[in-house]
Amino acid sequence: MAERRRAVLLLDDPAKQRAAIEQPYDMAAMMMIFVVFIVGVFYCLDALHGERRDRSILFWKSLPVSDLTDRAIEGDLFRWRFCRRSPSLSSFACS
Repeated sequence: MAERRRAVLLLDDPAKQRAAIEQPYDMAAMMMIFVVFIVGVFYCLDALHGERRDRSILFWKSLPVSDLTDRAIEGDLFRWRFCRRSPSLSSFACS
């Protein structure tokens, strides 16, 4: 580890030094993002399978609301949450 640090400090260009220092952290971040993505996929698949297994999807389909209305309500809820959490981005998304 000390040899690698010395080798990085001997580089002339500060941009190369920065890239060499950031490389292990970038790899760790990429691995964590990949693991979280895989866990998220399996979580969503399990949620869909669980709804299918206990037939709760039949309850939602039996409500007197069309699918189009349901999607519109979900979209409005998403937009409302998005606008509340990120006021800097809300200027173009929440008008």
